[in-house]
Amino acid sequence: MEPYGIAVIGLDHWYNGFPMLDAIYSNPQAQLRWVADPDPDKTKFVAEKYGALHSSPDYEKALNDPEVQIVACFCSVNRSAELCVAAAEAGKHIISIKPMAMNLEEADRVVKTVRRSGVKYFPGSASQVFFASHKVYKEWIDQDRIGQVRFAFGTFYAGLPASWPNSPQPGWFVDPKRVPGGAWIDHATFYIQSFRHILHSNIVRVEGVTANLKYPELGVEDFGQSIFTLADGTVVTICATWLAAGEADRQSLEFYGSAGSIVWDTLSGKVAVSGKLRGEEQGWMKLERPVDEKSRAYQIIDHLIDCILEDRDPICTVEDDRAGLAAALAFYEAARTHTAVEITA
Repeated sequence: MEPYGIAVIGLDHWYNGFPMLDAIYSNPQAQLRWVADPDPDKTKFVAEKYGALHSSPDYEKALNDPEVQIVACFCSVNRSAELCVAAAEAGKHIISIKPMAMNLEEADRVVKTVRRSGVKYFPGSASQVFFASHKVYKEWIDQDRIGQVRFAFGTFYAGLPASWPNSPQPGWFVDPKRVPGGAWIDHATFYIQSFRHILHSNIVRVEGVTANLKYPELGVEDFGQSIFTLADGTVVTICATWLAAGEADRQSLEFYGSAGSIVWDTLSGKVAVSGKLRGEEQGWMKLERPVDEKSRAYQIIDHLIDCILEDRDPICTVEDDRAGLAAALAFYEAARTHTAVEITA
């Protein structure tokens, strides 16, 4: 089988873009045909580093290439919906950055165009479902190893993002004209999709708070904490910040069920579990975290190509991406009004 031609459009979100470029470079099913970004210096640097066949500041050249089957959008959020719509109209399958759009009107245009054109769309917000650990947690929960999940918690304690590697400036990440929010949505989008996927339930209600605890000069928040209620009554809390100093990032993911728990934290690197994980109910046990044999970007490419060949939807759909954005925007409304917001969209 000939490799699928991929165009990487936009280099703003280089945190996700570079791992995807690495994955394209190493994946025999993929060929990097285009790198397109308005900044000619960045475009040239990245195209040469990863061996792109073509590069240009004009993304339409990439979209008009009949040898391009997949477009990976890593532009800033304010341009993402426009580019995804253009890619879908050109008949290209899509890997989208997160969040997918600035608002639900833009998101609805993406959903409508993707469905009308028949292309496959994989949301970057759902990339963590490919972590080996997430697959195992979902399997344990599906097998009732910890009983009915009552409460779940995710946290991402990170530093202020950089507009480009080694840059001291956060750039577009903190520009309210280019993003719908700051620290919270930057990583909460991952957790929203992970929880929806693992727990099989939609978000119906949200409360929360945002603040600028370290960077009062920013136009977006550096701290956010949400409390979501799922349709089955499960309560999910997500805390995401840009408060970390130096390299002291921290992530955690926790599930508390009626018969046991699953707790993972980067500080220990272990997974602490209780419940019926080894035949009968036991107290806390510390296990090694499942190891990823391939990067999540590599797995996204493989998964999307499989979906194209088999003509089926990806594991998380464009509608899932839209639902995640609706929940995120409802969180910001709840934080702004200091009230609980019902989510019906």
